Amino acid sequence: MKYLYGLILLLCWQMPVLAATPMAALSDNQRISSQILGYDLQYRVLAPLFIKSAEAVKIIFITDGQNYLEHAKFDQVIASMITQQHISPVIAVFVDSRDPHDLSVDRRNHQFMCNANYARFYRDELIPELEKRYNLHHSADSRMIMGLSFGALNAGCFGILLPETFGYLAMQSPASDKHVKILAKVYQEAPQSAVKMFMTIGTRNDNTRAGRAFHRQLVKQGYEISYHEVPYGHNWDNWRSTLDLLLRWFSPYQSIPEV
Repeated sequence: MKYLYGLILLLCWQMPVLAATPMAALSDNQRISSQILGYDLQYRVLAPLFIKSAEAVKIIFITDGQNYLEHAKFDQVIASMITQQHISPVIAVFVDSRDPHDLSVDRRNHQFMCNANYARFYRDELIPELEKRYNLHHSADSRMIMGLSFGALNAGCFGILLPETFGYLAMQSPASDKHVKILAKVYQEAPQSAVKMFMTIGTRNDNTRAGRAFHRQLVKQGYEISYHEVPYGHNWDNWRSTLDLLLRWFSPYQSIPEV
Protein backbone atom coordinates (compact mmCIF):
# COMPACT_ATOMS: atom_id res chain seq x y z
CA MET A 1 0.00 0.00 0.00
CA LYS A 2 2.85 2.34 0.90
CA TYR A 3 4.48 1.50 -2.46
CA LEU A 4 1.26 2.29 -4.33
CA TYR A 5 0.83 5.58 -2.47
CA GLY A 6 4.41 6.53 -3.25
CA LEU A 7 3.90 5.68 -6.94
CA ILE A 8 0.78 7.90 -7.09
CA LEU A 9 2.69 10.79 -5.52
CA LEU A 10 5.51 10.30 -8.01
CA LEU A 11 3.10 10.35 -10.98
CA CYS A 12 1.30 13.44 -9.68
CA TRP A 13 4.62 15.20 -9.21
CA GLN A 14 5.67 14.37 -12.77
CA MET A 15 2.40 15.29 -14.51
CA PRO A 16 2.79 19.11 -14.39
CA VAL A 17 6.31 18.74 -15.80
CA LEU A 18 5.03 16.64 -18.69
CA ALA A 19 2.13 19.03 -19.33
CA ALA A 20 4.53 21.97 -19.49
CA THR A 21 6.84 20.33 -22.00
CA PRO A 22 7.09 22.80 -24.91
CA MET A 23 6.01 21.66 -28.37
CA ALA A 24 7.64 24.65 -30.07
CA ALA A 25 10.64 26.87 -29.33
CA LEU A 26 11.04 30.61 -30.00
CA SER A 27 14.43 31.68 -31.31
CA ASP A 28 16.36 34.76 -30.27
CA ASN A 29 16.33 37.71 -32.66
CA GLN A 30 17.87 36.91 -36.03
CA ARG A 31 19.23 39.82 -38.05
CA ILE A 32 19.10 40.14 -41.83
CA SER A 33 20.69 42.86 -43.95
CA SER A 34 18.39 43.76 -46.82
CA GLN A 35 19.97 44.95 -50.05
CA ILE A 36 16.51 45.76 -51.42
CA LEU A 37 15.47 47.99 -48.51
CA GLY A 38 18.96 49.26 -47.71
CA TYR A 39 18.83 48.52 -43.98
CA ASP A 40 18.88 45.73 -41.39
CA LEU A 41 15.79 44.02 -40.01
CA GLN A 42 15.28 41.41 -37.31
CA TYR A 43 12.89 38.55 -36.73
CA ARG A 44 12.22 35.62 -34.40
CA VAL A 45 11.12 32.14 -35.41
CA LEU A 46 8.82 29.79 -33.53
CA ALA A 47 9.56 26.29 -34.81
CA PRO A 48 7.74 23.12 -33.71
CA LEU A 49 9.88 20.46 -32.11
CA PHE A 50 10.09 16.82 -33.12
CA ILE A 51 8.75 17.30 -36.65
CA LYS A 52 9.88 14.76 -39.23
CA SER A 53 9.52 16.96 -42.31
CA ALA A 54 9.42 20.75 -42.51
CA GLU A 55 7.69 20.38 -45.87
CA ALA A 56 4.57 19.11 -44.09
CA VAL A 57 4.40 22.18 -41.82
CA LYS A 58 2.80 25.45 -42.88
CA ILE A 59 4.49 28.78 -42.19
CA ILE A 60 3.06 32.11 -40.96
CA PHE A 61 4.78 35.47 -41.44
CA ILE A 62 3.62 38.00 -38.83
CA THR A 63 4.23 41.71 -39.35
CA ASP A 64 4.52 43.80 -36.17
CA GLY A 65 5.87 40.54 -34.79
CA GLN A 66 7.28 42.19 -31.68
CA ASN A 67 3.81 43.51 -30.76
CA TYR A 68 2.12 40.14 -31.28
CA LEU A 69 4.70 38.64 -28.93
CA GLU A 70 4.33 41.35 -26.28
CA HIS A 71 0.59 42.04 -26.31
CA ALA A 72 -0.89 38.73 -27.47
CA LYS A 73 1.78 36.22 -26.39
CA PHE A 74 1.11 34.76 -29.84
CA ASP A 75 4.01 32.34 -29.59
CA GLN A 76 2.43 30.81 -26.47
CA VAL A 77 -0.98 30.67 -28.15
CA ILE A 78 0.49 28.79 -31.11
CA ALA A 79 2.54 26.41 -28.94
CA SER A 80 -0.47 25.65 -26.74
CA MET A 81 -2.74 24.94 -29.69
CA ILE A 82 -0.13 22.62 -31.20
CA THR A 83 0.28 20.82 -27.88
CA GLN A 84 -3.47 20.37 -27.46
CA GLN A 85 -3.80 19.22 -31.08
CA HIS A 86 -6.19 22.05 -31.93
CA ILE A 87 -4.03 22.83 -34.97
CA SER A 88 -1.38 21.07 -37.00
CA PRO A 89 2.18 22.29 -36.28
CA VAL A 90 3.13 25.58 -37.92
CA ILE A 91 6.28 27.64 -38.16
CA ALA A 92 5.77 31.29 -37.19
CA VAL A 93 8.10 34.10 -38.25
CA PHE A 94 7.68 37.24 -36.14
CA VAL A 95 9.06 40.08 -38.27
CA ASP A 96 10.01 43.13 -36.21
CA SER A 97 9.01 46.46 -37.75
CA ARG A 98 11.60 48.39 -35.73
CA ASP A 99 15.18 49.36 -36.55
CA PRO A 100 17.25 46.68 -34.75
CA HIS A 101 19.97 49.29 -34.11
CA ASP A 102 17.50 51.72 -32.50
CA LEU A 103 14.27 50.12 -31.28
CA SER A 104 12.67 53.54 -30.76
CA VAL A 105 12.50 53.87 -34.57
CA ASP A 106 9.48 52.04 -35.98
CA ARG A 107 9.35 51.73 -39.77
CA ARG A 108 5.85 50.26 -40.07
CA ASN A 109 4.20 53.36 -41.51
CA HIS A 110 6.22 53.26 -44.72
CA GLN A 111 6.88 49.52 -44.81
CA PHE A 112 3.20 48.53 -44.73
CA MET A 113 1.69 50.97 -47.25
CA CYS A 114 1.70 48.64 -50.27
CA ASN A 115 5.47 49.02 -50.37
CA ALA A 116 6.62 46.95 -53.36
CA ASN A 117 10.20 46.83 -52.07
CA TYR A 118 9.01 45.49 -48.71
CA ALA A 119 7.16 42.73 -50.60
CA ARG A 120 10.28 41.98 -52.65
CA PHE A 121 12.28 41.73 -49.42
CA TYR A 122 10.06 38.86 -48.30
CA ARG A 123 10.13 37.08 -51.64
CA ASP A 124 13.77 37.55 -52.60
CA GLU A 125 15.61 37.81 -49.27
CA LEU A 126 13.72 36.73 -46.15
CA ILE A 127 12.09 33.55 -47.49
CA PRO A 128 15.30 32.29 -49.19
CA GLU A 129 17.25 32.91 -45.96
CA LEU A 130 14.69 30.98 -43.90
CA GLU A 131 14.65 28.13 -46.41
CA LYS A 132 18.41 27.86 -46.17
CA ARG A 133 18.67 28.30 -42.39
CA TYR A 134 15.82 25.95 -41.46
CA ASN A 135 15.92 23.63 -44.48
CA LEU A 136 12.40 24.64 -45.56
CA HIS A 137 10.72 24.01 -48.88
CA HIS A 138 7.31 25.66 -49.03
CA SER A 139 4.92 26.67 -51.79
CA ALA A 140 2.41 29.50 -51.74
CA ASP A 141 -0.26 27.05 -50.53
CA SER A 142 1.69 26.63 -47.29
CA ARG A 143 2.48 30.31 -46.59
CA MET A 144 0.43 33.03 -44.91
CA ILE A 145 1.14 36.72 -44.31
CA MET A 146 -0.82 38.41 -41.50
CA GLY A 147 -1.00 41.67 -39.63
CA LEU A 148 -3.18 44.17 -37.81
CA SER A 149 -4.24 47.70 -38.72
CA PHE A 150 -1.51 48.94 -41.12
CA GLY A 151 -0.07 45.42 -41.00
CA ALA A 152 -3.44 44.12 -42.18
CA LEU A 153 -3.31 46.61 -45.04
CA ASN A 154 0.13 45.21 -45.85
CA ALA A 155 -1.29 41.66 -45.90
CA GLY A 156 -4.00 42.82 -48.29
CA CYS A 157 -1.36 44.43 -50.51
CA PHE A 158 0.67 41.20 -50.54
CA GLY A 159 -2.43 39.49 -51.92
CA ILE A 160 -2.01 41.69 -55.00
CA LEU A 161 1.80 42.02 -55.08
CA LEU A 162 2.76 38.43 -54.18
CA PRO A 163 -0.11 36.00 -54.85
CA GLU A 164 2.41 33.49 -56.20
CA THR A 165 4.34 33.64 -52.89
CA PHE A 166 1.58 33.80 -50.27
CA GLY A 167 -1.52 31.68 -50.83
CA TYR A 168 -3.11 32.86 -47.57
CA LEU A 169 -3.44 36.26 -45.95
CA ALA A 170 -5.03 37.45 -42.71
CA MET A 171 -6.20 41.01 -42.09
CA GLN A 172 -7.12 42.10 -38.55
CA SER A 173 -8.88 45.49 -38.64
CA PRO A 174 -7.21 46.73 -41.83
CA ALA A 175 -6.03 50.33 -41.29
CA SER A 176 -8.48 53.23 -41.62
CA ASP A 177 -11.64 53.68 -43.70
CA LYS A 178 -9.63 55.69 -46.23
CA HIS A 179 -6.98 52.99 -46.62
CA VAL A 180 -9.56 50.19 -46.89
CA LYS A 181 -11.36 52.04 -49.68
CA ILE A 182 -8.07 52.43 -51.56
CA LEU A 183 -7.30 48.74 -51.07
CA ALA A 184 -10.80 47.83 -52.26
CA LYS A 185 -10.24 49.84 -55.45
CA VAL A 186 -6.91 48.08 -56.03
CA TYR A 187 -8.63 44.68 -55.74
CA GLN A 188 -11.41 45.81 -58.03
CA GLU A 189 -8.95 46.74 -60.76
CA ALA A 190 -6.52 43.81 -60.36
CA PRO A 191 -6.95 40.32 -61.86
CA GLN A 192 -8.40 37.89 -59.36
CA SER A 193 -5.96 35.44 -57.81
CA ALA A 194 -6.44 32.20 -55.87
CA VAL A 195 -5.34 33.74 -52.56
CA LYS A 196 -7.49 32.77 -49.55
CA MET A 197 -8.31 35.40 -46.92
CA PHE A 198 -9.15 35.72 -43.24
CA MET A 199 -10.53 39.07 -42.09
CA THR A 200 -11.73 40.45 -38.76
CA ILE A 201 -13.42 43.73 -37.90
CA GLY A 202 -14.47 45.21 -34.57
CA THR A 203 -17.99 46.61 -34.20
CA ARG A 204 -17.03 49.36 -31.73
CA ASN A 205 -14.88 52.27 -32.87
CA ASP A 206 -13.27 50.24 -35.65
CA ASN A 207 -13.46 50.74 -39.42
CA THR A 208 -16.60 48.60 -39.44
CA ARG A 209 -18.51 50.15 -42.35
CA ALA A 210 -15.55 50.17 -44.75
CA GLY A 211 -14.54 46.67 -43.63
CA ARG A 212 -18.02 45.29 -44.31
CA ALA A 213 -18.10 46.93 -47.73
CA PHE A 214 -14.67 45.49 -48.57
CA HIS A 215 -15.82 42.05 -47.47
CA ARG A 216 -18.93 42.23 -49.65
CA GLN A 217 -16.81 43.27 -52.63
CA LEU A 218 -14.34 40.41 -52.14
CA VAL A 219 -17.18 37.87 -51.93
CA LYS A 220 -18.73 39.31 -55.08
CA GLN A 221 -15.38 39.04 -56.86
CA GLY A 222 -15.23 35.35 -55.94
CA TYR A 223 -12.50 35.35 -53.28
CA GLU A 224 -12.61 32.67 -50.61
CA ILE A 225 -12.76 34.59 -47.32
CA SER A 226 -13.38 33.71 -43.68
CA TYR A 227 -14.92 36.87 -42.19
CA HIS A 228 -15.55 37.62 -38.50
CA GLU A 229 -16.92 40.58 -36.54
CA VAL A 230 -16.16 40.93 -32.84
CA PRO A 231 -17.64 43.30 -30.20
CA TYR A 232 -14.44 45.25 -29.64
CA GLY A 233 -12.67 48.32 -30.96
CA HIS A 234 -9.40 48.90 -32.81
CA ASN A 235 -7.36 47.31 -30.03
CA TRP A 236 -5.77 44.15 -28.67
CA ASP A 237 -9.04 42.87 -27.14
CA ASN A 238 -10.23 42.66 -30.74
CA TRP A 239 -7.11 41.14 -32.25
CA ARG A 240 -6.39 38.60 -29.49
CA SER A 241 -9.95 37.31 -29.59
CA THR A 242 -9.70 35.83 -33.08
CA LEU A 243 -6.19 34.35 -33.09
CA ASP A 244 -7.47 30.85 -32.34
CA LEU A 245 -9.99 31.08 -35.19
CA LEU A 246 -7.26 32.30 -37.51
CA LEU A 247 -4.94 29.42 -36.62
CA ARG A 248 -7.67 26.78 -36.96
CA TRP A 249 -8.60 28.23 -40.36
CA PHE A 250 -5.03 28.22 -41.68
CA SER A 251 -3.74 24.99 -40.17
CA PRO A 252 -6.60 22.68 -39.07
CA TYR A 253 -5.43 19.68 -37.10
CA GLN A 254 -4.45 16.65 -39.11
CA SER A 255 -2.47 13.71 -37.78
CA ILE A 256 0.85 13.34 -39.57
CA PRO A 257 1.43 9.69 -40.54
CA GLU A 258 4.54 7.97 -39.26
CA VAL A 259 7.31 7.43 -41.79
